[in-house]
Amino acid sequence: MLGDVLLGISVVVMLSILLTVAVKTRQDGSFRLAERRAAVRLAEQALLQLHSGEAPVHSQFDRPVRIRKVDRLSPVEGMTWTRVEVDYDDATVQLVGLASDAALAKTEVDPW
Repeated sequence: MLGDVLLGISVVVMLSILLTVAVKTRQDGSFRLAERRAAVRLAEQALLQLHSGEAPVHSQFDRPVRIRKVDRLSPVEGMTWTRVEVDYDDATVQLVGLASDAALAKTEVDPW
């Protein structure tokens, strides 16, 4: 009888440990996904401003945003392929899109 009780308690303890580990892993994954989503939003915002001809104001971003030209022929006159990189805590996101040459002239572009 005592052995059955101890076995039952050990099973309950092991299941609670497994549940705790699963919940912690889920929370960590959710946090990393939220960071990536926030980084993508910042990169999209910067790329959209560049595409529409505006120079992005780096002070409006709370994270470092790097803008680099990509050496590819542009299908549109007056536009240049541009890579926007955002570091958001542990997440780094890169987006590539067309940016207005006028906006790039007004923007600090990182050299390779």
